[in-house]
Amino acid sequence: MNNLKYLASDKGLQLLAGDKVLEVKNMDINKAFGDDFTDEDIFKALPDSAITIKVGSNLSAAKFYLRNPQE
Repeated sequence: MNNLKYLASDKGLQLLAGDKVLEVKNMDINKAFGDDFTDEDIFKALPDSAITIKVGSNLSAAKFYLRNPQE
């Protein structure tokens, strides 16, 4: 995993390890929307400057909430 992180960071990518999942994202992206429990790992892993938005009514680590996708 450390080798992958090193290689990814050299390309401007960030690795986010979750439960049986590995997400690769651009380090310049600082916004995240999610409506699934698997998004919680991403909300927690993003820097404090990131804008995180939970879609739905469940408790979340996201900073902001939308009731539904139409909102």
